[in-house]
Amino acid sequence: ILLATGGLIAAGAGGERSSDVGEASQVVGVGGPNIILIAVDTLRADRVGCYNGKVSWTPNMDRLAGEGVRFEDAIAQASWTKPSFATVFTSLYPSSHQAIRKPDMLPDEVVTLAEVLDEAGYRTAGFANNVNITSLFNFDQGFDTYTFLEPDFFFGADEAAAQLSLYNMARLVRERFLAHRTEVRHYYRDAETVNEHAIPWIEAHQNERFFLFIHYMDPHDPYFHHPYDGIGYARVHRPRPPAGLAAEYARTYDAEVAYMDARIGALLDRVRTLGLYRDALIVLSADHGEEFIEHGGWWHGTTLNDEQVRVPLIIKLPGDGEGGAGGSAGRVRRDQARLLDIAPTLAAAAGLSPPETWQGEDLFAPGAEAGGGREWAFSEEDHEGNVLRSTRTRAWKLILANPGNPRGLEPTELYRLDADPGEKKNLAGADPHRDVLRELQSRTEAAEELAREASVGAVQTEMDDATRERLKALGYIE
Repeated sequence: ILLATGGLIAAGAGGERSSDVGEASQVVGVGGPNIILIAVDTLRADRVGCYNGKVSWTPNMDRLAGEGVRFEDAIAQASWTKPSFATVFTSLYPSSHQAIRKPDMLPDEVVTLAEVLDEAGYRTAGFANNVNITSLFNFDQGFDTYTFLEPDFFFGADEAAAQLSLYNMARLVRERFLAHRTEVRHYYRDAETVNEHAIPWIEAHQNERFFLFIHYMDPHDPYFHHPYDGIGYARVHRPRPPAGLAAEYARTYDAEVAYMDARIGALLDRVRTLGLYRDALIVLSADHGEEFIEHGGWWHGTTLNDEQVRVPLIIKLPGDGEGGAGGSAGRVRRDQARLLDIAPTLAAAAGLSPPETWQGEDLFAPGAEAGGGREWAFSEEDHEGNVLRSTRTRAWKLILANPGNPRGLEPTELYRLDADPGEKKNLAGADPHRDVLRELQSRTEAAEELAREASVGAVQTEMDDATRERLKALGYIE
């Protein structure tokens, strides 16, 4: 089957879509800074040196933090890609924007950050590296240019050939039962390739006012050895690895973070040499983290523990870095931030008022360090049968799960984060903490109600076989 399929499909091999780096038009009358949003898929906060204190493999992200503002506790509103990025783009909770499940699209009804900036005269562009946030699911709203950095199909297949049932069978046999090299191009485009698209775009549009979204995938599984040697640990190969592999998988994940960090450094160095760095607003964050058996499981999307929802958030403000005198370089903020707050913060930096529908806050508004609504960071998940809600303060965390959930989570979990940052001791049944539990339950119910009341109608798309193949390669569909 493999030989026959390889010969059949290779004849129809196709290439990657190219980005538009040649078209340019002068933007007139835009007074805000250039904005670069660097989003890393699946990056835990504690795998970045400035968050860990012991990690030495992220010098470039650490340098950015030293020239910007680092938020110690930045919380994702969901623990897998689609709902989390939808929150970044729309400043809405998942139950509000409704891009929650695998076939869900980002509804036209929501207002995205790119739409707000585009309307204000910004040139807007994005390089997406995960099929979950492509134009198929309507994530290109407001972007002048939005490019999906498509991975290759196996056997050199093109998109039409990937619809064939014979291809699907051969791919499954190859991945599950045969010894083979694991190559990054079959799963996502690595950071080197992302830079090969993003840097020319910046060079072509350096004389315009722009908003650029850059999406790196490298910490996402498969976790590859570097230099590449054909070895990669993929969820699709082994959905439920034995616990004894956690240390090896985590080391390889860390090596992926180091590889990506070097490429982020190369990107920012080019921004510096173009003379754009000091006056730009540069944000680095992640959509969610990753679990390495800390709570008995793997990957992401099935819990709301901190290894899955606490992410880095670094914001370099205009005027800081490269000898600038902005005055915020190296600051560490201890108040909680949320991915919900990124869009309002960037809009405010551009001198724009946020849409009334947005639910987040400008992180640099007067009095913002007092915490405001961010004192109670709400997250939610409805993924693969696990319906989860959490409310987090800097000291406490409540997680509620549907009874009988596939992950086997307790219906109520309460953790004292200041004494138990690993969330190991569930205090939900302890008498001394009943008042805390009631308060957090009340806050959770209020956040759920707010999200439901602002809900737009859910919209779903019919996924073709090629899209399903890309989701399977990343472990989203078995």
